[in-house]
Amino acid sequence: MEIMEIEQYLTRYSAREREIKEGGSHKRSVYQKYRTGGQENGKGKQVYLFEDEVFLEPQEQMGIYRQDRFEPVREHCHNYVEINYIWSGAYTQVINGKTEVCRKGTLCILDTATKHTVSEGTEDDILINILLREEF
Repeated sequence: MEIMEIEQYLTRYSAREREIKEGGSHKRSVYQKYRTGGQENGKGKQVYLFEDEVFLEPQEQMGIYRQDRFEPVREHCHNYVEINYIWSGAYTQVINGKTEVCRKGTLCILDTATKHTVSEGTEDDILINILLREEF
């Protein structure tokens, strides 16, 4: 795959991004499929637990996904390891209470149960998530 083809693929709108751009960001909650993980964020609020079976098929040990833009990701943790790679632009993440600005070329490795948020991306912000089951 040529670099131009990769760029076109990564900048194409997902169904969720189209919905947000059309003004439907509050029509449904993407968090309905997640449960709270039993962890608190230090402010008396439960954080969401993103589980591997939501993103990976039973036979898959890893998956690669592009982060949807235009909407922030609420505080959450995972039962899998996540590697973020900033392809272009920048994202701000709050990781275990510490604010990190991740710019193009940044690689961020998040262990299981690491509490974090992800800022909303703009048109030019491309974040690639690599998900690894704990067994991997």
